[in-house]
Amino acid sequence: MPSPYLTYALAALSFGLAIAFFRVSDENSELTQAKIAVEMKLETAEGEAKTFREKYSTETKAREFAEAAQTLAETSERAVRFQLAHETKALQAAEKSLEEAENTRHSTEAALSDAQEQVRVLNVKLMEASVAKEQPERKPDAAANDQGEAAAAAPKEPVAPSADASPAATAAPASGTTAQASMGGSQRSWFSFFGLF
Repeated sequence: MPSPYLTYALAALSFGLAIAFFRVSDENSELTQAKIAVEMKLETAEGEAKTFREKYSTETKAREFAEAAQTLAETSERAVRFQLAHETKALQAAEKSLEEAENTRHSTEAALSDAQEQVRVLNVKLMEASVAKEQPERKPDAAANDQGEAAAAAPKEPVAPSADASPAATAAPASGTTAQASMGGSQRSWFSFFGLF
């Protein structure tokens, strides 16, 4: 028959083992819950880290795009400034050429006006010279006409024609007429040359 002390010892040992088992079970459940909580927090942290990485990557790409756009804008601005400076220089050159052309036109108009005035003065002088040259030629013709009228009015007498006088008498009116015709032709040619008649 077993001793009662052995029974008490086995009962105490069993009770201690049961208490230890329940404590270990409680600790295991707490550890399991803590592990689950830690895993959930780790997953949340990983998700947040992934979100932050994506956000940072997006911001980095946006910054690179902004820098590229800024560089392109600066390049375009420099090109526009260069084009504007080139167009300004071309405009200034065109204005200067236009001013020079205007000055040349005024000078040409002034020279043309002076030339027309000189032509008018030369035409007047030519007309005066032609008139002055025709007046001495008209005087012998008028004298010859007066002598002819006097001879016609005098009684007709048979006069023997002289061999020396007849050619001169016949040549004088002809030469006067020829001179007048030549002067008239030269006067008309000068007037037609200067565009007066």
